[in-house]
Amino acid sequence: IHTYAGEVVDTLTLDENGSAESKELYLGTYKVKEIQSPAGYKLDQEEHEAEIVYEDDTTPVVVTTLNVKDEPNVIYIKKIAAHTEKELAGAELQLLDQDGNVIEEWTTDGKLHEIKYLAEGTYTLHEKKAPAGYVTAEDVSVEIKETADIQKFQMIDKIITVTISKIAEDTGKELPGAEMQLLDQDG
Repeated sequence: IHTYAGEVVDTLTLDENGSAESKELYLGTYKVKEIQSPAGYKLDQEEHEAEIVYEDDTTPVVVTTLNVKDEPNVIYIKKIAAHTEKELAGAELQLLDQDGNVIEEWTTDGKLHEIKYLAEGTYTLHEKKAPAGYVTAEDVSVEIKETADIQKFQMIDKIITVTISKIAEDTGKELPGAEMQLLDQDG
């Protein structure tokens, strides 16, 4: 809490009910600014006005309510195919905290996946299972920052490729010009 001249007159920490009581203040108008947000929420950058006015001769404590809506941290994660750069469905993903605990687990559906209320810090995006025909991606570090911006992250899957060559049995060297056919399990 500070005066219009910028002098800090009190610093409050809200209790579990979202309330706090300041020291005695003179009647007048003050500015209130959040300096640390609760875990999982964006820092409110706006200064809010709080007016302390005389109520009556018998009221020793003036209650001023300041209604501020906290916005949750929001991140979006997308899974894309390297060869098409389009969003990919069917991957089983996990978001892990620094201790390896699963924060959220989902199967991609070809759309952005939204996660809210993450505390600031470093997380790991882990692919538990790749979609059929794709190589499991390496883990991606996800850094959640204290920002009002929406944060976006992506993981890229590469398609499985096969290299085949024909080797001469007697020399051990590759034989150029051979034509081969790769078949599925049904022939």
